[in-house]
Amino acid sequence: MSNAQSVDIIVQGAGPAGTIAAIKLQQLGFTVAVVTQPSRYPTVIEGISQRSYQALENIGLQQLCAAISPAVPRYIDWGERSGQANGERLIHREVFNAALLAELRQRDIAVQTAAKVTRQWSPASEQWRVAAGEHSFTAPLLIEACGRQARVAAEQSRAAATVSLHQHWQRPAAAERPPYTAVAAVAQGWLWYVHAGDGQIYTQLSCGGDSAQTLSHSAAAIAELAANLDPQLFALDDASARGELLSRGATPRLNRAAASRHLIAVGDAALAADPLSGNGIYQSISSALIAPAVVNTLLTAPDRAELAIDFYQKRINHLYQRFGRLGREFYADEQRFQQQPFWRQRLSWPDAQPSHVQPDQILGSALRAVVEDDLISRGEVVITANHPLGIWRIGGELACERLRRHGTPLPSLD
Repeated sequence: MSNAQSVDIIVQGAGPAGTIAAIKLQQLGFTVAVVTQPSRYPTVIEGISQRSYQALENIGLQQLCAAISPAVPRYIDWGERSGQANGERLIHREVFNAALLAELRQRDIAVQTAAKVTRQWSPASEQWRVAAGEHSFTAPLLIEACGRQARVAAEQSRAAATVSLHQHWQRPAAAERPPYTAVAAVAQGWLWYVHAGDGQIYTQLSCGGDSAQTLSHSAAAIAELAANLDPQLFALDDASARGELLSRGATPRLNRAAASRHLIAVGDAALAADPLSGNGIYQSISSALIAPAVVNTLLTAPDRAELAIDFYQKRINHLYQRFGRLGREFYADEQRFQQQPFWRQRLSWPDAQPSHVQPDQILGSALRAVVEDDLISRGEVVITANHPLGIWRIGGELACERLRRHGTPLPSLD
């Protein structure tokens, strides 16, 4: 093995979260190396919302955005929400992953892909050593961006087990129909149907672990479920399955030790939400945009390390709870299957609190950790029911000063 190259930060994983974190950290002046392994699921298709797409555009990821489809219509069969909903864009993961690597290489960020990646922390030198094939790097800080492969601290309250079953199909009869997506509730869970164009169909069934053991033996079981749905949207009776049915774990999980002085977890390594509550790309972007200020603080202002670590963990916890509550509310909208095990298990998790209070309630002010000049510091924030971590600025103006100027009482909560 060659001598290790010394950098400021090593990012392990080149998915959306790892790539965005690496680019943002380079923009802060750090030397960054990315090590990654080939995807275990290169044939997966995912949906991405317009909000997530715009976030990628705002970051400046032009090659990545070019690898994402134009918006397609989306239909839903879900209680009172049934009908046509907002559209979504499609990601063919193999093309998307190649575009992520291209974004890194375009910026001259060192990237190494290898079948095997190993890492070791040396307490004596306070350095990570990460090896990818014949190449290795050392750095005082590691970004954990390995998705669900990452080890996480045990949770106190686990969500019900969820498994996603993925299948490609070919349906020549639909070759001329424009692309669209559709989602439908079924007794065992919910089915996402993608008509990608040229007669190519892709299905993802999210179900409980028990159902997955029964259904994963045959693509025919998925076709049987689809046969009970609207044939104009979910037809599979004249489709032939392509390749094997893929089973992936999709249980929500939270990393309760997402940050330390020498390691920061981003993306699914930090929190993995229920697929229903908001696509994974959005939460990956969220954590990846928070992490650079935390890393910058750890490396350049170590006296604020505990403040930065606490700041990051609280935001990861908040995102996890918010996505969980959104998912619970969406499950509650479907009344037909609430006595089925899959649905019943998801009506009380993570808690009974609403995801959003309307109207929002101002509770007071408090000193909390904030991002200032790409560092974590303390600032006075406005605490509301929907923003328990605080609002520091509104339109560039300090939120507390603005509200006091307008006569809004802000009792101290410290």
